Amino acid sequence: MSLLYLIKFTIEYKGIPQEQFIKTWATEAQVALKAKEKGKILQIWKLVGERKVICVMRADSPDDIDRLSFHLPMFKEMGDQIQMEVTPLRSYAELATDLNKRVNAGDETIFEDTPTVPKAGLFYWITFNIEYPGKTQEELCTVWLQEAKAALGAKKSGMVVDLWKVLGERKVYILLCVESPYELDRISFDLPMMKQMGDCIHMEVKSVRPYEAFYDDLKMASS
Repeated sequence: MSLLYLIKFTIEYKGIPQEQFIKTWATEAQVALKAKEKGKILQIWKLVGERKVICVMRADSPDDIDRLSFHLPMFKEMGDQIQMEVTPLRSYAELATDLNKRVNAGDETIFEDTPTVPKAGLFYWITFNIEYPGKTQEELCTVWLQEAKAALGAKKSGMVVDLWKVLGERKVYILLCVESPYELDRISFDLPMMKQMGDCIHMEVKSVRPYEAFYDDLKMASS
């Protein structure tokens, strides 16, 4: 069984000419996008206006993540200036399946990740931190199951590009595609979990862009 990891890269380039830095990043991006074509990387995005990259990847073992830091071009040339934060993830469909068993007394329904319909729009990386003061665990699971069903359903429309839960934490990451930034506020009112326990949820939003588009900019800047 392959494991899922979120890797956040924060990149500096002190003492390195910008021209050299851009060429190194272009080489790095090319390697990453080839890994995405092979299915090793599921999602890779750059945070808008920041030297930060978000990557969700499959690994056969945790050892693969350490090996990653030895082989990437950017690590070889300037590894002392790259911070790598690794978070283990699980499929949201697997979470929904587990929640359903708990809430509905052993119901064996299996939820599956539906293919996302690609579409153009504005992309946002959203982090949900979920608390539940004053509620029982059973009440939390009941609301969370409703939320999970709604989120997985939204993948069919392409609004939700992908989503995951952090292992061992009440934290969820959602990659969202919308036509207008104002839709984010509307969504925050309409989600089942927000309606029932919105005061217990902390939401952080980051604007992101496809790594392919950023790679095109890097190639143009380094030519």
